[in-house]
Amino acid sequence: MKFLADEGVDGQIVARLRLEGYDVAYIAELNVGAVDPAILKLANEDDRILITRDKDFGELAYRERLVWIFRRCCATNIGAIVPL
Repeated sequence: MKFLADEGVDGQIVARLRLEGYDVAYIAELNVGAVDPAILKLANEDDRILITRDKDFGELAYRERLVWIFRRCCATNIGAIVPL
């Protein structure tokens, strides 16, 4: 499973996922300040699940016909966007 972590996701979460063997690309390492549509496009092009704390992705995902999954984790709101 491949993930793309938005820059708002804590680096410790990214590090833990990587430690567990997951392939995680991190916007904070790749392209700080990238706009939401570009991040969503990158996730789709690389077949990655987007991990984000940014609730604005929900509306964007809806417009792009993607599924918005919202979960509460470790007292921190984290969402993931996956292709239909």
